[in-house]
Amino acid sequence: MVNEFAEQTFGQTLRTLRMDKDVTLRDMARRLDVTPTYLSQVEQDKFNPPTEERIKQMGEVLGLPQEQVDELVAMAGRVSTDLREAVTEHPREMATFLRTARGLTAEDICDLTEQAQRLRNKDT
Repeated sequence: MVNEFAEQTFGQTLRTLRMDKDVTLRDMARRLDVTPTYLSQVEQDKFNPPTEERIKQMGEVLGLPQEQVDELVAMAGRVSTDLREAVTEHPREMATFLRTARGLTAEDICDLTEQAQRLRNKDT
């Protein structure tokens, strides 16, 4: 999967996604229980990106797949809690794996993901 928003900021991406889903600024702000002014300023990158939990709420409001929510969390400079937990379970092995995988193509990483899924399914 290629990050289609690689050249955009968090705020620009959020605005693009919101508009693509035909959700008004006011409606999204209401559903997130924030002010439209706050949301507008986030979209204009005048505020730092929100917390992981708030980004997940945004993803729910917009009906985004988990992969896009993960991209938004990463664009916000954050690491999802479940990923932190995965690294914490096997810190040395995960660090080595991630360093080794760094620089691989998106296609190579997808292949590794499929292999990991097969390994995990083999044990069940």
